[in-house]
Amino acid sequence: MEDIAAAAVGAVTEAVLADPRLVAKMVDIRASAAGAMDAVEAHLDQVKDEVIEEAFAAAKSQVANYVKEEVQKMVREDVMVSFSAKDIDELREEMKDELKSEIRKGLRAELKEELLAELREDIDLPDRPASFSSGGGSNGKKAGPKPKHTYF
Repeated sequence: MEDIAAAAVGAVTEAVLADPRLVAKMVDIRASAAGAMDAVEAHLDQVKDEVIEEAFAAAKSQVANYVKEEVQKMVREDVMVSFSAKDIDELREEMKDELKSEIRKGLRAELKEELLAELREDIDLPDRPASFSSGGGSNGKKAGPKPKHTYF
């Protein structure tokens, strides 16, 4: 089958090459194609610098926009991170102050209890809440019923 196809192609090629009109037409087609290729190549040579510059400018613009967006994201993230870190530091300081205050209050109460316990032991006071009243009024007398005066 291949032999038959090869023989047919060979016969057609010989017939075409034997006809001077077809050969002239093929030469014209080749010349036109070569001329067109030369024209396209010359045109590309003329515009390639412009095309390269335009492509480079477009790529440069795209890269610049991308870099700008990335920098803006980084700045926003940095501001958010620094803002958050600032808030965390402020909260940390507030918590430290509150904890210090609570610890001081607790230590004061604990120290007060210890001192009262030592004082009770030293003075032999009964275990009761401390009361600093003398039992009398402001004049130092003991409180109680007033004596009834009888007149003659």
